[in-house]
Amino acid sequence: MDKLIAYFANHPEGIRAALALDSDGLRAPDAGRIYGWNLVASFRGEPLVRSRPNEPRELTDVREVFDGVRTDSALIALREGSRSADSLDEGGPFRFGWWSCVVVGAQGRGAAVRAGILGRSSEFLARLSGPRSVGHGVFALFLSRVHALIGLDDSQVDRAVLDKALSETHRAWTDECEAAGEAPGSLVIGVSHRDMLAVASRGAALRSLRRNGMRDRALLERLRGKELGKLDPERLRYVWIATGDAPASAPWVAHDASRGVCLTVDRACDLRAAEL
Repeated sequence: MDKLIAYFANHPEGIRAALALDSDGLRAPDAGRIYGWNLVASFRGEPLVRSRPNEPRELTDVREVFDGVRTDSALIALREGSRSADSLDEGGPFRFGWWSCVVVGAQGRGAAVRAGILGRSSEFLARLSGPRSVGHGVFALFLSRVHALIGLDDSQVDRAVLDKALSETHRAWTDECEAAGEAPGSLVIGVSHRDMLAVASRGAALRSLRRNGMRDRALLERLRGKELGKLDPERLRYVWIATGDAPASAPWVAHDASRGVCLTVDRACDLRAAEL
């Protein structure tokens, strides 16, 4: 199955330190070979998209994906398995205005599911979904729910909007899969919008890690002047969210997604969980 990793911080210069501290725990111990990955990140509001869709390799950590990237918000889709590149086509990244998105679990769906999803979307957003991407259709459906709640021109998005829009998107996904005679399976949607990030999952385990300042003196001495620059490490706050079970040896928190869970993070890096 494909994997999702999300990162959100209060400062774009903290990513190297965060990776140095946490990259070993970002992938589950039983993670398989990486056959491709997609990244969408932002730096002071400017988007960056990177993709390695057909590069079979053994990726030992996520530092290679972030090589040279300065960011305070990022979403990554990793493909584990030798499926075709369609897997990552379905995963994104997708963008619209201030919104970025990755989707995990949409690959392999039939035309009836895609048609049903787009039928529930606003017409102008459905036209953005491309000729065959179910994942992009899921993004269009999510944006349609946001548009119905607050409109897409609103620059301020809060947790309630994200929770409700993602919950309605997951509910519509389940309904359309069942109507087409397909099992809904697991679906993970990651979205970001300026000062907010959210990951919603039903059926796939989620785990999170939040750090409020870095106080490991030995690590800081090794990083100072290189990864940290002029950043005050004690003021750095960030959150990682990833699919998969939480490593037993790391300070990760497991979130039960069997019935659905939505994790939201704001600019203060306050992480909250709500049922879908």
